[in-house]
Amino acid sequence: MAPRAYWKGYLKLSLVSCPIALYPATSEREKISFHQINKKTGNREDALKDLIRKKQGGEKIEAPAERAPAKVINLMDALRRSVEAEGGGGRKPVRAASAGGAPKKAGRSSARQKKAG
Repeated sequence: MAPRAYWKGYLKLSLVSCPIALYPATSEREKISFHQINKKTGNREDALKDLIRKKQGGEKIEAPAERAPAKVINLMDALRRSVEAEGGGGRKPVRAASAGGAPKKAGRSSARQKKAG
């Protein structure tokens, strides 16, 4: 959404008139929001507010404990392993084009040959 102008008017110099509009220097995205929402639960997180309260109270601020690395599985590798385990893992070679270049057209069917001949 485009920002709305604070003021709109015209600058008039002799015979020349130019439209003027004043816009805010910041956008909504650049403003700090204290309302952070946990995407998984949909609940508000008060971690930032707690951190500010500790800082104002003169309490020691400690870094959070490190999380265990996430278990990430490459789906393509898992699919390849499952296909190979079922016995369908071998690829069939693709036929190369004939040396003549263009593919040959199919000949007349036997019924057409009998009518023609």
